[in-house]
Amino acid sequence: MNQEMVVNFQREPQKLWNGHYSILLLVSLLVSTANFMLMALLPLHMIILGGNYLSAGLLTMVYTLSALVFRPMFGKLVDTKGRRLVLMIGLVAFSLATVLLVITENLQVVYILRFFHGIGLSGFTTAMGTILSDVVPKSRLAEGVGYFGISGTLASAIGPVVALFFINQVGYELSYIITFSIIIISLLVGLQLNYEKKRKHELEQTSESDHENEAASKAKIFSFIEKSSLRTCLVVFFVIFPVAAIFSFMPLFALERNIDNIGLFFTTYSLTMIGVRVLGGKLVDRYGHFYVYMPSIIILLLTFFTLIFAWNLPLVLLAGVFFGIGFGFVQPIFNTLILQLSPSDRIGAANATYYATMDIAFGLGAFAWGALSDTFGFGSVFIGSTVMIGLSIIVYFSVLHTKLNHQPS
Repeated sequence: MNQEMVVNFQREPQKLWNGHYSILLLVSLLVSTANFMLMALLPLHMIILGGNYLSAGLLTMVYTLSALVFRPMFGKLVDTKGRRLVLMIGLVAFSLATVLLVITENLQVVYILRFFHGIGLSGFTTAMGTILSDVVPKSRLAEGVGYFGISGTLASAIGPVVALFFINQVGYELSYIITFSIIIISLLVGLQLNYEKKRKHELEQTSESDHENEAASKAKIFSFIEKSSLRTCLVVFFVIFPVAAIFSFMPLFALERNIDNIGLFFTTYSLTMIGVRVLGGKLVDRYGHFYVYMPSIIILLLTFFTLIFAWNLPLVLLAGVFFGIGFGFVQPIFNTLILQLSPSDRIGAANATYYATMDIAFGLGAFAWGALSDTFGFGSVFIGSTVMIGLSIIVYFSVLHTKLNHQPS
């Protein structure tokens, strides 16, 4: 069903800034802002409820595990039942779990609600990644992915600041209500993504042979891992594993090395990444993946190499610039490759495979670097991260580069 629908949509003029793409960017910005607000609110709230740093870490583990478990199901549903349905399921689950935090005063209940947040995350990220491939012209896919990434980067800069402001001004309960309101707005905006109805009357006239092909495709979807994504996902694993150290431990790293104002690191990399993503997609579409990817992955490696020796704020901020450039280019390239290499009727499963890989790499990375830092300190974490990025380059040339050379430009 969706294959024919998407094909017809892509026959329209090759215009990037169509209505559905603009709606998708707004939904992404809103729900990502709410997500980053919760990332700032919940760990602090856990301490007030009687928890500790381990409790906050377990909260992240529950969230990530839940998203991972439900991605296969949502990947199949996206391909068989439609993109908007899965998006709505994800946003409803996320919003209900958020509003229930208002009346929650028990640590165990917070874990349960965070589990449902993971379900919501799994649903709306899988759906949005697939919608992106539908509404962006194939000739401008990398550019479209780049702008889409900017919405998440903006959210990472806005969400924590907004959350901390409201905590100080109105407390946790009203902060959760504000976050819930943002998610509801994103849900209402997402309802406007109605392009899947464009060819409904023609799809109802599908021939018997087309029905047989669709049934065969659905049967294939029960194998929820999309094979075309595995080469890319193997490289993704070796990149996201070290990146987990950045997102999980920078405040603790600053505490260990007596570096003040570590929040400036996140501001620096966010602003750098926004500039990079405006340019990155156009460069990939013009010059190809390889000529953008290789300089970018080397710059990402420099991030971790710099942090090994960063005992003051200027070096940390330099690492932030490297991270914004390197990861700002690399992540959209991965996203683009997943979409380009996947069969059109398996894009949902491909996105599920991609996001599941990131979930696994991030979860394992956070756990491994936490254990390493307890024993040897954060210098060892960034030495290990540098080695992992180096291994990712070897894996790229071993399993992916040759494959891309046989793909049409």
